[in-house]
Amino acid sequence: MELSGEIFGVIVGGILGIVSGVVVTYFTIRFGEKRTKQYTSRALLSEVEANQNRLQQLANIIRISDEGYDIGKIQLPKSISFDRTVYSALPDKIGLLDPKSREKVVQYYVKTKFMEDELRLIHEISSSTLTDFSEEQIKLIKMDQTKEYFTNTEEAYNIGNELIKSLKEQI
Repeated sequence: MELSGEIFGVIVGGILGIVSGVVVTYFTIRFGEKRTKQYTSRALLSEVEANQNRLQQLANIIRISDEGYDIGKIQLPKSISFDRTVYSALPDKIGLLDPKSREKVVQYYVKTKFMEDELRLIHEISSSTLTDFSEEQIKLIKMDQTKEYFTNTEEAYNIGNELIKSLKEQI
């Protein structure tokens, strides 16, 4: 009988060891994910805030144009670039963010990339000689693209503000 008691003790001890190992592993993974989520949120937050400073200057131009200033007379910057270092370095970690933040992150970075490309296109049209169009038509095309550019700027800026709020909630 004594042998069966020892076997029972070994079995119970083994089961308790397995259960405690699973519990410890679960909480270690869970806290690790939470820490990684916070790190990712902080890192993205700093990058988005830096990009928002660039966007804010362009968004201010939109407010001026809303007050009656002719947007066609606004001098666009020659180029603009937005930081994507953190975004590019953490693609597998972005999945840890809540669904709303993940969606805003993707929208924000796609919109800012589009803005870079669009600005380059506007300047290419301005500097090219489009033989099929008159100078006046080229001017109208540029003005339409400039208005669209500022609309996209405002959208990107608003998405960025929402993203900042969302990321701060996860820190």
